[in-house]
Amino acid sequence: MMDWLAEHRPLALGTSIFLCLGAASLFWRGFALLASGLRNPDHPDQSLRVIRGLRRGILAIGLLFLAGGFYWNITWPFIFAAVFLGEELFETGIMILALRLGRETPEKDEP
Repeated sequence: MMDWLAEHRPLALGTSIFLCLGAASLFWRGFALLASGLRNPDHPDQSLRVIRGLRRGILAIGLLFLAGGFYWNITWPFIFAAVFLGEELFETGIMILALRLGRETPEKDEP
């Protein structure tokens, strides 16, 4: 794959720029969600907003590693991004699922 990227350098640079712009957009939207969640602690969706904001920040970091792999034409950023994104998205997905199920479960009054 790295030989192909070396032969198609303008495409690799364009892909790198596109990924960096996507990462900036995800980071900006994630920061806004995180700030919204932290600013409104009494809102019922506060925890979900915080986790979703963090998740978008994590996606931005993964995209930056992918962009670096394309830009510098090396393999390890692709591997790191795949492992990092897989693990972090799994963790935050489980947290979001737990928060959603907890919100939908009716509270029981204890005697």
